[in-house]
Amino acid sequence: MARHKKTFLSALLIVGSLTGGSGVALAAPSGVSVSSQQARTAHITVRYQLNAVDITQTYAVSPKILRDEQTWLAQQQTQQSVPQVADWLSRHGGKLDRQDGPALFERFADGSSYEMYCRNGLRDRQDGPAFIEYDAKGAITYEAFYEKGHFIRDVHPALPTAILNGPMQPPAPGTT
Repeated sequence: MARHKKTFLSALLIVGSLTGGSGVALAAPSGVSVSSQQARTAHITVRYQLNAVDITQTYAVSPKILRDEQTWLAQQQTQQSVPQVADWLSRHGGKLDRQDGPALFERFADGSSYEMYCRNGLRDRQDGPAFIEYDAKGAITYEAFYEKGHFIRDVHPALPTAILNGPMQPPAPGTT
């Protein structure tokens, strides 16, 4: 039977100022962290577990989205879960974005996982694959390269070359 677990977390107040890029004022569930890397863009990272899957997402948000989120959280009659905050961010203009690592990471109950590198909401990575799948032992099973959302190529390191080259053809008559 699949375990269904939503993590509801208590409120946390992160205080700072958007001017000068030093931080952001935001009332949010714990599991949600805010960092300001530029005066006009902040990054919100949400971490939660849903259906036995550990999920980490990093969103780039404008000052307006931060204010709107703070207002939305304050207007709620009940404490919002971290997945609800992530859903709100994705529906209101938050874009998956992270410069120094994957913007999305998910680990499944069996130990397998994947990570996705994004800039401005698009799969994008200049120095490696933008999408990577791992098996339960941490070995890479699939990689896909993207630039600014455009697929470049993929690699299946776990599959033998013969499988990737397609089915073997029988020899032509009279050649054996």
